[in-house]
Amino acid sequence: MKKINLLLVLLLGIFTVGCAQSKTEQIESLQDAYFTVSKKMDKNEEVSMDYIQSLLSEYDYEDGGSIKDEADDLESKLHIFKNGKEKLTISESPNSSGNLNGLAYEGSDKTNNILLSYEFDNNNQPTLYTDINIVSDVELYEKISTMVDIKNSNILNQYNKIAEDVLLDKEITVDDISKIVDIEPTSEDSIYPETSLEVTYYSFKDGSEVVGAYCIKGQDKVSRVFYGNSDIVLMKNVFDVELLKNSDNMQISTVRKVDSIEKQEEIINVLFP
Repeated sequence: MKKINLLLVLLLGIFTVGCAQSKTEQIESLQDAYFTVSKKMDKNEEVSMDYIQSLLSEYDYEDGGSIKDEADDLESKLHIFKNGKEKLTISESPNSSGNLNGLAYEGSDKTNNILLSYEFDNNNQPTLYTDINIVSDVELYEKISTMVDIKNSNILNQYNKIAEDVLLDKEITVDDISKIVDIEPTSEDSIYPETSLEVTYYSFKDGSEVVGAYCIKGQDKVSRVFYGNSDIVLMKNVFDVELLKNSDNMQISTVRKVDSIEKQEEIINVLFP
């Protein structure tokens, strides 16, 4: 689907630095532009590429090529605008000349980054995603968790406690996780792609929810723990430095399908106050 294809393209990209600064009174940043345009789309207002080009005329622009929708084999054209550590990607609909079918914003500070997306699915319904990456900040992790978590999931609550212990560099084992969630895991050996380390993956699954853990093969200590919920599209990760390339810090990531633009604004204001 379009939303998944665009999200994957952006998640695989690297933040790049542009030079232009906005000089318009209406739009002070690409973050501002993302919310201005997505709110228009959410109100079913027509937003064309002519409007976008005029709105963002002071920003660096590059042709982003195209992505193919696997459902109908049509290609959407990507337009990319940059400003410092900000990046806004516009997806132009293949079905109607100059109209949009989605947009995504990437922004970062010295340590953390976020990706927001607003797109229409194949039933023309809006879908919003928020992807957050936090470096070694337990307090910020807890604040974000209160905003994206479902409150009635015992497994998610237990996962959050496990993740906090990992972040505080407490040695957590698979046996510890099994006792906490009260589920016996399945396991399999594999190669961790980012570092080519041999690892053992343990899965603690209960319906649509899963807690997963990676241990370097032959070790008891958990180096990565994650939570996933397929019903609400929520994924949370905590990575130890041993599993990461070129990093000296613990990494936290959260991907969540959210229900409103206002929720995205609330999250980004906490991440970048």
